[in-house]
Amino acid sequence: MDVNSLNYCRFSLCPTQPDSTRALLALPNLIESELIDVWELPGKTRLHAAIGTIKDAPPRKPFSDEGRDIYKTGILMSLHIFETEMHMRILAAYESGTVTLWTRSLTEKPRSIEGSGWNNAWSVKHHLEAVMGMAVSCDNVMAASVSADHLICRYDLSPELDADIASLTPYETKHMGNGAVVFRADGRVLGVAGWDGAVRLYSTGLRRVRVGASVVIDRNRRVRGLGTLEHFKESCFAMAFANEVLEDKVSLGSGDDEDGTSLEALKARSRWLAVGGKTGRVAIWELDSFEKR
Repeated sequence: MDVNSLNYCRFSLCPTQPDSTRALLALPNLIESELIDVWELPGKTRLHAAIGTIKDAPPRKPFSDEGRDIYKTGILMSLHIFETEMHMRILAAYESGTVTLWTRSLTEKPRSIEGSGWNNAWSVKHHLEAVMGMAVSCDNVMAASVSADHLICRYDLSPELDADIASLTPYETKHMGNGAVVFRADGRVLGVAGWDGAVRLYSTGLRRVRVGASVVIDRNRRVRGLGTLEHFKESCFAMAFANEVLEDKVSLGSGDDEDGTSLEALKARSRWLAVGGKTGRVAIWELDSFEKR
């Protein structure tokens, strides 16, 4: 596949349901780094082109500086594509510090150009600088973003919300400059990698409340600090929590999985956090569960 290499943004991959052999790939547009393309894999077919196009905007020269006058958001910095029962959704973070949720009904035609059929559900701008990292919980109910500033910004991804409701109260840390953010598998712990080499852990305040057939966020809960991990002397730019252990996948008779690893050892591994630094080294910590005892 040909891609636009003149950008900072990583791609986002979303398996399609119920056909698990196909996936959707969201990445910056081939020409305009402010716009989004969606491809289908493994067929390598572009389904949606130039999401975010401003209608009736005059044409511009590729890779010119004119886009800063037309697209006030600046270039894409991070993407996350996912589907609900009714919509395809893309959460996009931009150079301007804006985070936008784009949506498209699944009843629309399977292909589009120039962003046709895509709607801006909401746009929120708390960061004064470019968004350096964005993460979404595994169940797609909450997102978080970090930047060069001292804010951790959270977003409620529940359907049918406007910008005022989707934006949760930003958490003001005491540290400027963050390069990456990631949710633990259950969405209740957030890791933030700083430019100072420290990794800081926070409770996300995420508690799910079931309302009828839907799950919503308890909006009264706040972020709080859990601790700091110090190892790197320079900036950290990548991090990942281990996956949760699914006990039904482990043999109940022996207490071991198919590789002979005990359930207790697997649970310990599920608390691992891996962090990559500027030097190319990777550090792994085994964390506390942070559950109330």
